[in-house]
Parts: sequence; structure tokens; C-alpha cells
Amino acid sequence: EEGSPLASEVDDAATVLSGSPTSAGNAWALQTGVMEVVGKTFTAKVLEPVLAGTAEVLMLIYAPWCSHSLNFFPIWHALTEGDLYRGVPGERQLLFAQMDGTRNEHVNLPVVTRFPMILLVLPPLPSSATREQSAEPRVRYLSYEGTASLQGLREWVQHESSVAKAKQ
Repeated sequence: EEGSPLASEVDDAATVLSGSPTSAGNAWALQTGVMEVVGKTFTAKVLEPVLAGTAEVLMLIYAPWCSHSLNFFPIWHALTEGDLYRGVPGERQLLFAQMDGTRNEHVNLPVVTRFPMILLVLPPLPSSATREQSAEPRVRYLSYEGTASLQGLREWVQHESSVAKAKQ
């Protein structure tokens, strides 16, 4: 529902453990270029492009049984279907990814505290490069805390994503 609170709280008993895809949104994701990510593909599809500096990733973590997630899908679809944030080849891109948070996890993902959860995955800040070389580089995660509205989500992405800012 437009303007409703974005998330439902996740019960501790619903902690995710596996790395398998779900059918919710898969066919649509394939048609629109949204990556359906699972735990096993998170590094290659999300972390590697961000750490290489070739992409920022806007990621939806959802639960197929959650009414808030199901109600949010039309907003997610509207946001990702247009070319509003598509970058120019050879420049940093804004990629879209989604993952069933009840069936997947990754050690580098923040703890999922609600569904749906929207994350913008960004490269480390330049000051992060001064850490010891043995330290693993870390991406930055920004979590969308606004209402479940297309306008609110667009404004947040345009404010936080360097790719979206460059397209304004």
C-alpha cells in the first residue's frame, strides 16, 4: 500500500540459512534485467562489481510469504523497469538485484531485520583504502528507511547513488 510503513519485523526463528532461489519474481526479474541473487552468487553478482568500481547495486531482500514484500513488488517493478538509472556502457552502472531473504544469506550481508529490506551497495570510501592490505575491502550498505512509495524510493536513490546523481 502506497505510503505504508515499509517493513514487517523478522522473527529470530526465521533466520536464513540456505542458498536457493525462489519463484517469487523470478520470471519478471529475467525479463527486466534484475538479477535474482542467491547466497552462492552474491559475491560474483553484487560484491565484485561494486568493489571493482564498475557498479552500485540496489538490492531488494524480500520474503515470498510476507504481505509487505508482496505489496512492495509493484513499486520495485516500477522503479527497475525504466531506464532512469541505467548507466552508459563503460561507466559505473546502477544494477538491480533481488534476493529471497528467507532462503539465502551471505557472510557480508547486513543482518536482515525486516521484509522487504532495500539496500544500496556502494564501493568503500576512499579513506578505506588506507587500511592494512591484509584487511578485506568492505562495501558500504545504505538501508532505505522511508515509506513504501515509488516517489520516496526514487528520491532516496537519486540522493544516495552517484550513478543516479550523474543522470540528473
